Amino acid sequence: MPGTFELAQWCKLLRDRGWTGQQVARSLGRSEGYVNNLIRILERASLEILARWKLEQEPTSTGVHVCATDWLMQVCVQPHDVQNAALAKRLARRQTDPGASLPGRDLGEGEGGGAHVEGGGAHIEGEEGASG
Repeated sequence: MPGTFELAQWCKLLRDRGWTGQQVARSLGRSEGYVNNLIRILERASLEILARWKLEQEPTSTGVHVCATDWLMQVCVQPHDVQNAALAKRLARRQTDPGASLPGRDLGEGEGGGAHVEGGGAHIEGEEGASG
């Protein structure tokens, strides 16, 4: 089974080729909301975040995993410089304390605590708590 980064790429590719969100979702056995959220992350996340998300999905990756999909949905609505700062903070926290809990809404102190996603909440359907 591909990781969520690869899955997001396939979802976006199919949508870019004319498939509807519903068609992509049906073909993958996922909800349309989940598919649209993955595509939204790809379209809005900074290059640093996309690179980190992809790295964490590789089978040989030994780094700490910080790119949970719920966190990605929250952070990807911010400007890229804020996204990159939030990623650095999240990485530093995890590297300092590998067992630290990383809440999905960790955007950094005083940074965009009220972030939301157009059309409703930023909940990712289908893979609650997935790190990828």
